Amino acid sequence: MSSDRKSITLVGRASKLALHADHASFLLTVKGRGDRPELVVECQARGQRLLEQFELIDEGSLVGIIGTLQPIEEQHAHSIVRIDRLEYLGKPLAAA
Repeated sequence: MSSDRKSITLVGRASKLALHADHASFLLTVKGRGDRPELVVECQARGQRLLEQFELIDEGSLVGIIGTLQPIEEQHAHSIVRIDRLEYLGKPLAAA
């Protein structure tokens, strides 16, 4: 692992789920604490095991991820995390 990549653990709500030819992706929104704003990162899952876990997720599901924060590239709107571990933690919040 190169020194410019950082391991990260996050828990948040999944949105904009997409299945691509070689990976799955979604946005993960993590609530900010206190007066901190929400953090939104793009998560990418590759590999059969992670893709099977991705299939359990619905829009708004609570998920936990452990992954590697990729170097930020100008063409991406969000930071990208390449997922090493994906855990489904709960159902979407009920619509108000």
